[in-house]
Amino acid sequence: YFARDGFLEQKINKFYWEHLSQTIESWEKAETKYQDDIEKILSRHTLSCLNEELYVDGNVGSFDKYHPGEMYIIPPIKQHYHTGDIIEKDGEKFIILNPACDIVNGVNLDYYILVKIVCFTTLTSLVDKIKTDKPYDYFYESLNKKGKSCYDDCKSNKKDRFHYLPEFDKMSNSIIDFQNIRMIPKDGVLSFERTASISSPFLKDIIARFSAYYARQGQPNFL
Repeated sequence: YFARDGFLEQKINKFYWEHLSQTIESWEKAETKYQDDIEKILSRHTLSCLNEELYVDGNVGSFDKYHPGEMYIIPPIKQHYHTGDIIEKDGEKFIILNPACDIVNGVNLDYYILVKIVCFTTLTSLVDKIKTDKPYDYFYESLNKKGKSCYDDCKSNKKDRFHYLPEFDKMSNSIIDFQNIRMIPKDGVLSFERTASISSPFLKDIIARFSAYYARQGQPNFL
C-alpha cells in the first residue's frame, strides 16, 4: 500500500495529472504570495481531494463502507487537548466536544465540555451502582434490560441521546451519552490522559448530532 508504486502513490499521481495540473498556474501565483505556507496549503488541498475520491466508490451516489479503525487516530496527533479527543481518568472515558474555535483561540475557553463514553460491557456494573450513583444512571438500567435490541438501536444511531463508537484496538463497543456531561476548568483537563482522537469525517457527525440533540424544541401535548 505504501510502496513506491503502491495504491497511495497511484492516487497521488492521478490527482496531480487529472486535477492539480489543471490549475497549476493559479497555484504558482499563490506560492509567490504565501511562500512560507504553500507546502502546508497544497498538502491540505491534496488530502481533501483524495478524501473526496475515496469517500465514494465508482458507483454514483454509493458510499464506501468504512472500517472501525478509520474512526480513530491512535495515539492523538495534535499536541494539545482538542475537540474530538477521547480522554480517560480513573477508568472513565470522555470525549471533548467544545467548539474547535474556542479551543484554538483560547480566549473564550474557561471550561472543557466532557461527554461520557459508556462501554456496553459496563452497563451491568452501572446498574449495580444505581442506588448510590447520580440520577442519570437510572436510565442505564433500561438499556441493560433491553440488551441486544438496545445495542442494535445504538449501533445504528437510532437513539438521539447516544452516538455509537465501534470497537477497535483499545476502544470497546461504546456509546457517547449526550445527557452525561461534565464541565471542568481549563487546567483540569491536564489530569486526564489522551488515548485517541476521532477522525474528521466522523467527528463532524458527532458534533452535528450533539448540537441537534440540544437544539430540539419539541411541542406541547394537546388536550
